[in-house]
This record gives sequence, C-alpha cells and structure tokens, in this order.
Amino acid sequence: MRDRDLIQAFAPGAEPDGEATDARPLEGRRRLARVAAIQVLYQSAMTRAQVSVVAKQFEEHRLGETIDGLALNVDLGFFRRLTRGIAVEAEALTMLVQEALEKRQFGRLEYVLQAILIAGAYELQFLTDVPPRSTIDEYTDIAAAFFDKGERSLVNAVLDRLAHGMRPAPLDEFGLIARYLPPLATHPGADGLRDDVAILAAGSFAGDLVITTDAIVAGVHFLADERPAMVAERALRTNLSDLAAKGAKPLGYQLTLALNPAQDESWIAGFCEGLQANQAAFDWSLLGGDTVRTPGPTTVSVTAIGTTPAGSARRRGGGQPGDDISVTGWIGDGALGLAIAQGQAPAVPKALANAAEAKFRWPEPRVAFGQALAASGHATATADVSDGLVADLGHIADASGLGAIIQAAAVPLSEAGHAAIAIDPEWLVRMLTGGDDYEIVFTAKPEAARTIERIAAQTKTAVTRIGYLRAEPGVEVQDPDGQPLALERGGYSHF
Repeated sequence: MRDRDLIQAFAPGAEPDGEATDARPLEGRRRLARVAAIQVLYQSAMTRAQVSVVAKQFEEHRLGETIDGLALNVDLGFFRRLTRGIAVEAEALTMLVQEALEKRQFGRLEYVLQAILIAGAYELQFLTDVPPRSTIDEYTDIAAAFFDKGERSLVNAVLDRLAHGMRPAPLDEFGLIARYLPPLATHPGADGLRDDVAILAAGSFAGDLVITTDAIVAGVHFLADERPAMVAERALRTNLSDLAAKGAKPLGYQLTLALNPAQDESWIAGFCEGLQANQAAFDWSLLGGDTVRTPGPTTVSVTAIGTTPAGSARRRGGGQPGDDISVTGWIGDGALGLAIAQGQAPAVPKALANAAEAKFRWPEPRVAFGQALAASGHATATADVSDGLVADLGHIADASGLGAIIQAAAVPLSEAGHAAIAIDPEWLVRMLTGGDDYEIVFTAKPEAARTIERIAAQTKTAVTRIGYLRAEPGVEVQDPDGQPLALERGGYSHF
C-alpha cells in the first residue's frame, strides 16, 4: 500500500496543495486518520519495526506532505490515539481478532487486511464513543478500497462478532488505566504505564530538571459543570505556566485523578481528549500517576517536569534594587472571567465578557517567551501569576529581601478589564489581586529592556514594564498620582 494509493482510494480526502484546512468535515479527516494508521500497521508488519517507531516516522515525514500537488488533511489527534493505543494493546488485539476469525489463521492474512482488522478491533474495544455499527461500516468501506467482496465480507463479519462479544471493561482503577491512559504515555520512560514508576534514563535529557506540582479542585479552581476536556486543559496549562516562568521545555507530567462518583466513563473519555490535545500542542507526555475515587469534589493534581539549559532558570530570589518589573500579557482577566462565569461581574459588552471568560477557562502559558527569556540570561527573578499579581510579585520581593513598587496605570489590562473598571472602579484592585492570570512576572536590569523587547516581538508576546524593585520591604501599588492604593490582601489564598 503506497501513499498515492491512500489519496486515490479516498479522494476527495486530499486537497489541492495549500488548501488543506479544517473546513473538511471531521468524518472525512477521521477516515484519513484511520487509513494512515492502517498504513503504519502495514509497514510495521512488513519491516518488523515497532508500531510506535513507524508511527512517529510516518507523522514526521508523510502526514501533511504534498504528493502530486495534493495534501493529506488528517485528524492528527485521532491518528495518534489509534497508533499509540494499538502499540500498547497489539498483542491482546491480535488474540481477539484470531478468536473472531474462527477457522482462518490471522498470520496467513495479507498484512493490509491484518491492519484493518486490528485497527477496527481497537476502536470497538477502546473508542466506545462511536456506535459499533458505525465503526464496522467505516472499516468495511476502507477494506472495499483495497479488496474484493470476499475480504470486505470478512472484515464486516469479524468486527461484527467482536462488537457483539465485547463488553467494556469495568471502570476500576486498572480498567481506567488500560482503556484511556496508555496512548497518552508516549515518552519511553513511561513504558506504556506498565509499571508503577517512570524511569528517565541518564543522558536522555540535557541540563536541569524543573519540577512543579499544582492541583485544581471542582468548585474552587474550575466550575463544577465544566466540560471535562477543558478541565484537563486547565490542569495542564496551569502547571505549564510554572514551567514557562522558569524557561523550561515541557518534558512530561504525573497525573493524579480523584474522581467524584458523578464522573462516569464518558467524562473520563472527554478528559483524556483534553489531555491529548494539550500534549499535541505542547509536545510532552504523560509519565504516570494515580486514580482514586472520592466522595468529595473532583480533584486533579499534576506534577509537571521540564528541562532547561544548566543554570539558566531564575529563582524568585535573584532580584536587585532598581531592577525593572515586567509582566507578560494582560492582568485581571482571570478574576474577571471567573466572575463573569459565575454571573457576578459588571455588565461589560458581551464580546468582551466572552473573551475574559475564555482567558479564565483557557489560560495561555507563555512557554516560548519563558524559554527565550531564560536563554537570554537577562531575567534576575521570575514567577508565574497564579495567586494574583501583587501576591506573586510579593514572593519575588520577599525572596530577594526587597520591596517593590507597582505603578497601577502601567499594568496592562484587556478591553474587558478597562470596561469593568469604567463601570466599577473597585475592580482595579480585584484584578491586581484576583489571580488565575497565568502570566509571567519577572525582574531585569533596565539596560536589558531592548533585548526583552526583541524577545517579546520574536515570540509574539505582549510584555509591559509595570514598576521596579526597591530596598524598602513590601509591595506598594501606586495610583496615577503616586499615592499608595489600599489593598486588603495581595492575592488569593486557600487558608
């Protein structure tokens, strides 16, 4: 089966060069993902190479490549779910298919036919959000592009037997791990989650490891009725923000899920979709973790691991008197967005309200900027803004044995933030102390300003100078007249 065969057999699955977009219906892109996964299995059987190795090479060199002016438009996330899941479950799937074949021998089938049956069996067993009949029809149609009626009928019959004979594994800890999590464990050290530990081999990374842990709790850090994929994204993105502040490249994460009984299998499937999307966006892997049930609120704890060039990460305690204080992005949308979601915010225009709420639900960790800033060597101290700008800058000041001045008029606010303050001026203080912004606050020598501007432009990140460090302890926020603003607290605290 050659690459050109895929395009010919599934036209119009390919589109003119340069026009491959998400406008193609999801079903068409998923079918191409299935065909691509089948080719990976076929090539693995032909070369005796591991499925994971062939899939990685195929993704790097074939997916998205133009052939005779045509480009494949594949649902990449679905392709990864298939190939990574099949790589883990290959032996068990082969046994299932062999049983369903009855008198015929799996090993004597053509490799393409083997691949179709294995991929179809995996979907029926593990991707239960699609009706079994739809899955069977999909793979029967794919077989029709390569074989005559006899083989098509065989695919239909075998997958039909499997569908009738399969029952989802009970959703205990081990069933949960086996069904949803192994495809996410792409790092070799995770060993497909077949062990209680991950092993990061000596020499498999260069420089320093940066390790951080954050937990999010339903009703505290995310809305209790939030979509599960969004919960997963938020859990990972909040940890990525810590890595970004230290200039770390994401490597992998440990995940602990404490699930309320209300979180059923469909919730878990959606949650894992969010994990997969985040891993694809930030190029890192699940390394392991734990799953438990709790009568209390659902809690997600993530321990994130990143790497930095040796000695490049800056701790909170490196600031010096006179250092500039700068912050990325916009401050206050986290607190404002939460209030909007809870119906407790000023009546700002709907489009602005939607933007602020999206910032709360979907924080954007400044990974690229953080890495470039660390590489420049110009930051003297860094932190991520999670508990509130005043509080997190206070951590830098305290660790450095200094104080800080924040010029309130310089703090970057979004259009939604300005609109909220225009309605209720007290919102300025709430946005300076509310938290959930997941931006980077950092200090640097004034002479580094030009370099930092270039880094901001290169990474397409807004960066604003908002104040300076001073010898006198404490963080003071000054109004436009240079007078201190009264603050009841510097930021969010759980206690």
